[in-house]
Amino acid sequence: MKASHLMILLMIIALNSFTIRAQTGFDPTGKWCGTLVLNSSVKLRLGIEVSENKGTERVAVLHSLDQAAFDIPIEKMYVQDDSVRFEIPVLGTRIYGRFTDSMHIAGQFIQGKGKPIPLNFTRVKVFPVKKPRRPQEPHKPYPYTEETVRVKNENASGVTLAGILTIPEGEGPFPAVILISGSGPNDRDATIFGHKVFLVLADYLTRQGIAVLRTDDRGSNQSTGDFNSADIGELASDVAALYRFLSDHPKINAHKIGVIGHSHGASVAPVATVIEPGISFAVLMAGSSACLADDLVEQTEIIYKQRGISELAIALNTKYLKAAFEIVKQDIGLEEAKQQFEGFIKSFEPELKKVNEKELRMLGLMPPLKTSIINSFMTPAMKKDLFFQPNTFLEKMTCPTLILHGSKDVQVPVYHLYKTQQLIRSNGNSRVKAMEFKDKNHLFQSCETCTVSEYKEIEETMSPEVLDYIITWVFDLYRLK
Repeated sequence: MKASHLMILLMIIALNSFTIRAQTGFDPTGKWCGTLVLNSSVKLRLGIEVSENKGTERVAVLHSLDQAAFDIPIEKMYVQDDSVRFEIPVLGTRIYGRFTDSMHIAGQFIQGKGKPIPLNFTRVKVFPVKKPRRPQEPHKPYPYTEETVRVKNENASGVTLAGILTIPEGEGPFPAVILISGSGPNDRDATIFGHKVFLVLADYLTRQGIAVLRTDDRGSNQSTGDFNSADIGELASDVAALYRFLSDHPKINAHKIGVIGHSHGASVAPVATVIEPGISFAVLMAGSSACLADDLVEQTEIIYKQRGISELAIALNTKYLKAAFEIVKQDIGLEEAKQQFEGFIKSFEPELKKVNEKELRMLGLMPPLKTSIINSFMTPAMKKDLFFQPNTFLEKMTCPTLILHGSKDVQVPVYHLYKTQQLIRSNGNSRVKAMEFKDKNHLFQSCETCTVSEYKEIEETMSPEVLDYIITWVFDLYRLK
């Protein structure tokens, strides 16, 4: 999977609702559907839904239909005469359009500083993809208290983390956990493929007597700061700030505050426990024991094999990625890195003739190749994260730690479970437990094909078996029940 494709997957997230104001002109109220063609092999059907007029205000949401990501609020919408503009600042996305008639909008999609991509919408009665059932998602009223919080990270300029602290019924003080999301930026619910993973996890834990703090990643939704410039260490400092907030909260037991990190968050969590020794326990879910560069190579090999791509084509993709990483690893600037990569491409492209066009399109390796992949890898934060070695901090963890993994995880294979356990125990920490869950994927869903594309098809957000295991371990740790 190319880095640009991964970014599209990671950036389609659900956010809190906003109210927007429209002016006179064509009426955008209703459902609109269009297809965003990113390249010859990647297409996404997008839907825009604008509510009925309420005075002079409407509410609009975006749906990424093929990714099952629904109800992404459009923060700003402007309608003037035959022109319309939708803005989603947290995604760095803008959609400009012009009504050709009451049924059609001819538009363009722009993300960040990228070039405009044609995106035309047609008014529809129903969307071609139904909103999936998510039976584990809780519905208000909740049997616990929700407290809206804003926590300033005093060690990071301009970073204030916005989120929700859920507190069980009763006097307290209660044990608490901080949830740390995977590759982002993510909203406070860690929404992926229509699953609100952290909402489900927080609801379950809070109902059982554990307070839970979950926030939007820095720069996401209502949190301030810049996520893309933050490396693992800086994200860990955000966690430390949240810990300090909880330790001063009258309803929280300051001696029983832990962290739960999922995927990339399971790499952030160990760093947080080292820089903030007061964190009393950690749960690492589907975390890696290797650096991100190695993970990306391993992940693409597994995923492309599942898709039926030939070993030769996969080997060429691996060679392509490793060449990029070797260049990025050097102490050189962006322009020199691009020049070196251009030299590699010239010698590499002839090898691609051994692979059929269909596979090249699936790999994103159709000639002529460009150096743009280097741009995203050469940012200071990404350079650090690509070659960050988790063992540096895993070997320093002294708090009780629970490590969980799904046996069918194709993003971070299950052997990382046992390697992580070995690394933590290497410093004499015996309070470490590892658990492998049969037939569970990277999201800890009960899966059949266990491919990434299956995530959105599964109604289960997180296996009850996994949820029960986490709470039982925490209860045992503090002899709560």
